[in-house]
Amino acid sequence: GTPWRPARRDVAPVVGLGGVPIAVPLARWPEEADRVLAALSPELPGLLAPGVRQAALAVVGVALLGTVSGALARGRPGWAAEAGLLAALFTLAPPAAAFGAYFGGWHAVRHIGRLLALDPRNGEDLAAGRLGAPLLRYATAAAVPTGVALAGIALLVLSAQRPDWTAGALAVLLGLTVPHMAVVALLDRRTAAGRRHQPVRVEPSAGG
Repeated sequence: GTPWRPARRDVAPVVGLGGVPIAVPLARWPEEADRVLAALSPELPGLLAPGVRQAALAVVGVALLGTVSGALARGRPGWAAEAGLLAALFTLAPPAAAFGAYFGGWHAVRHIGRLLALDPRNGEDLAAGRLGAPLLRYATAAAVPTGVALAGIALLVLSAQRPDWTAGALAVLLGLTVPHMAVVALLDRRTAAGRRHQPVRVEPSAGG
């Protein structure tokens, strides 16, 4: 659809790629996943019956196959390979290790790159292939929120309610998910609006 509003064709990639980090560990590694869920809330593992987990895995699997097929049909083998790599990671590695690799080495890296491109101060540097100054600007802007998140994790871990570091980190991530989605949506909407209002310039060489 638009840069901030998904179209119908985006449903399969969103469900397939977004569902792998959730559905695969729950179905493939139930004991390890349940330990983390129980640390968040003792009732959670019981709410996710085996049938529910298998059904979620089937839906995500169909969506992932559709995503890979669509990518190959559009001549994007790299995207198809990335989807396969993500599925393999969560199938073969224990949940905590797989999620750490995914979040730190895939989702976060992509999102930081996106934020660097959205910052108008970075335009010249990125166009020239310079990453040092944009990364420094990002690190400066992210220092306080990162400190607050780490402090929140420490408080959860040190309290009797969250005795596990993994559960504490996951609780903070879950708490930040909706604000994170809202900020990203606003950024995308603002970027799309800015592009719509930019004047169209025709270069003389374009023959206009």
